[in-house]
Amino acid sequence: MRCVLFAILVAIPTALVTFILTRGQAGRVVAAVVPVPEATAAPVTVTPASADPAALVATPLAGAERTDPPTTYDAQGLFEYIDGAAPLFLERHFESLVASDWKTASGGEFTCDIYLMATPDDAAAIYDKERPASAKTIKVGDTAHGGSMALVFRKGRAYVKLTAFNPAGEAALPSFGEALIARLP
Repeated sequence: MRCVLFAILVAIPTALVTFILTRGQAGRVVAAVVPVPEATAAPVTVTPASADPAALVATPLAGAERTDPPTTYDAQGLFEYIDGAAPLFLERHFESLVASDWKTASGGEFTCDIYLMATPDDAAAIYDKERPASAKTIKVGDTAHGGSMALVFRKGRAYVKLTAFNPAGEAALPSFGEALIARLP
């Protein structure tokens, strides 16, 4: 009896797949699965056709200097950097991310993450999805909001997150953001 039940359980899915393939329905995609790379994958430096994203943070800005060379991530490296949030960005046509750490003469420290999306609409979709309802609107770029130790904005196809590590870093975020606006595509 068990053998008959097993044969039925194997035969039904096989017959269903065969039926779908022979009817020409295989081209319809119902859902897509995004493979998750291993956690040990190293960031990959990429240069999009339009420009090197690391050039956006190549020189000092608004009295701040980078503490290390910027790191550029492609779609696979994105999983390493933002883990579970990567699918949200990939669904909205993520192209590259340049991440850099900064310091100011007054002891401020912060990170700058610039996500380059395919279009301004893609950047707007990410901004809208990640914006908390209680966020305070700030006039930087196309639209911006700030919170405790953070400034998030978008300009064109760029979505930018500035995150401070101390009060002096937080004080530097608005002027840094304004200076960065001029460099964004």
